[in-house]
Amino acid sequence: MRLLLIFLAGAAVFYLQRLLYKRIWDRGLDVRVRFGDAFVYEGQTTEITEEVVNDKEFPLPALEIRFALDRNLSYLRESAENASLSDKNYRRDVFSLFSRQKKIRTFALSCEKRGYYRIDEAELVGYDYFFQKKYYDTRTQHTAIYVYPHLADVRRIRNVCLAITGMRPVRNPLYQDPFAFAGIRSYDRSDPMNRINWKASAKSGKWMVNQFDATTDFSVRCLLDTADDYILTSPHLVEESISIAAALAAELLAGRMDVDILGNGEYLEPAEGLSERTADAAGKLAPRQLEISLRGGSGGLQEMYRRLACIETGHVCCDMAELLAAETDRIRPDCLYVLISKNYDAKMREAAVALAKAGARLLWIRPVAAGETARGTGETVRGTGEAAEGPGEAAAGVSGAGIGDVAGTKAGFRLMDWEVEP
Repeated sequence: MRLLLIFLAGAAVFYLQRLLYKRIWDRGLDVRVRFGDAFVYEGQTTEITEEVVNDKEFPLPALEIRFALDRNLSYLRESAENASLSDKNYRRDVFSLFSRQKKIRTFALSCEKRGYYRIDEAELVGYDYFFQKKYYDTRTQHTAIYVYPHLADVRRIRNVCLAITGMRPVRNPLYQDPFAFAGIRSYDRSDPMNRINWKASAKSGKWMVNQFDATTDFSVRCLLDTADDYILTSPHLVEESISIAAALAAELLAGRMDVDILGNGEYLEPAEGLSERTADAAGKLAPRQLEISLRGGSGGLQEMYRRLACIETGHVCCDMAELLAAETDRIRPDCLYVLISKNYDAKMREAAVALAKAGARLLWIRPVAAGETARGTGETVRGTGEAAEGPGEAAAGVSGAGIGDVAGTKAGFRLMDWEVEP
């Protein structure tokens, strides 16, 4: 009889705790998963934090938190425990919380590829006190991170920057800018009276005049090609193109030059802060063509990095040769065109020749595989500026002079200067 009573009491306790746990297990329960940074650069590390709060009188013997990351975000070292990699990077962590308790766990992440990554939800799995019953719930998360493109080494693009800035005094008239103060020098008879610095003259006992830097109205239009539609694709060269564009724009903006970036790629940023985007008939937000205008010294780098991070390389909105043809019809005389493209087929070369023949000053930066940057015994192909083996004929009226090859670990680039022959 006593055994029966013990059995009945145990059964009552078992079913009462199950009934009670079912009703209250998720009360006062708060789960937050968040990234440690709003943005990082490709190849850098960040942190992801799990925060669980049990704000009630009843303890939770076991609570499992599940969420998924993109494959391009990988856990480092001991943080990889409880993570599994398949189509995504899945993670399952178990917490045991007493009443009114909060627990925080932080894990190191490596951001291996450019992009925009977010966590929309976390799945909760609660176990009763006898670990016999599971209860499920989902909590919405609002956390995201931008992984900006890796910036090409400044030393590697120095030839490009020198080629661009070296054209400024040669191809454009220089004017002294009264707002670009450079220093003070001794007075010369040719100096106007309004240039005299009266305070400096009084201190030195001789006439001194203000000296100003020479400036010019000069801008750079960067044409970025992200197409990769060959049978043998080269996604690392497309990423190298984006890296070069980002680093080049940053360097030119630091020199207070205006930079426009126009590409045939499409970017799809998150909904917040993008009221300009259009939606299709189904209400789905449509990607937009890459087009960025940046004024020298006025900021805007973060916006550029965000858009470059969100470029979808799987498809393009138009053919790059068509984009070059459109630029040929609206050439700006005060603009230097910088084409960044790994594609070097006949159609692209013809479009570049047409742009140069129309009067545009054009530099072509061509990312190439690391093994292709070695000059060896190859001859320079006339009309293309490419140091490679094999014959080549110069395009009529157009020459391409190879300025230099720059090698990298995975990829390098060739810089080709296209101009119309007199």
